Formats: sequence, structure tokens, C-alpha cells
Amino acid sequence: MEWISVKDRLPDDSEQDKHGVLIHIEVIETYGKHKDRKEKWHDIFVGYYDGREWQTSYCYGCEYVSKAFEKFPDETYEVTHWMLLPEPPSEGRG
Repeated sequence: MEWISVKDRLPDDSEQDKHGVLIHIEVIETYGKHKDRKEKWHDIFVGYYDGREWQTSYCYGCEYVSKAFEKFPDETYEVTHWMLLPEPPSEGRG
């Protein structure tokens, strides 16, 4: 499985099934006296695209990525890529 850019295409309902997909979120934090410093990092969550926006199960329940992190006004979050979830472990192996 490989990451798919959201610029190339978005997952359809059959790909998301009932479990969603892996989503890659680019986080950019600006800080400093004059907001002149930037830090960039990446997060991966399970989420899904509802036809308008990305949602994720970050913390408690599903939230829109664009709304989930409003408590951090110095940070921006953008879903850049997605990937199908791997198959779950089979029963009996352990």
C-alpha cells in the first residue's frame, strides 16, 4: 500500500468502508514574539472523507480536522495524503 495525495484523488465510500482510512496530517505551528518561527511535523490518524471535509477519531469521537484543533490557534492542520487501512490480524494467531 502506498500513500495517495489528496491532490490526486480522494477515497470513495467503498475504500473507506466502515472503518475509514489512514490520513496523514501536516501540522505547522507558528510562534515567537512576532510569529517568525515555524515548526512542522506530521501526524497519522484513522479518519474518513465525508464528501466535504476530513474527519478523524482524534481524542474523543469523530471531529472535523479543520475544527478539532481550534484550541491551538497557532497551529494549522492539513490532510495531505491518505492510505487504505491494512487488513486486521486474523483470528487464532497470536
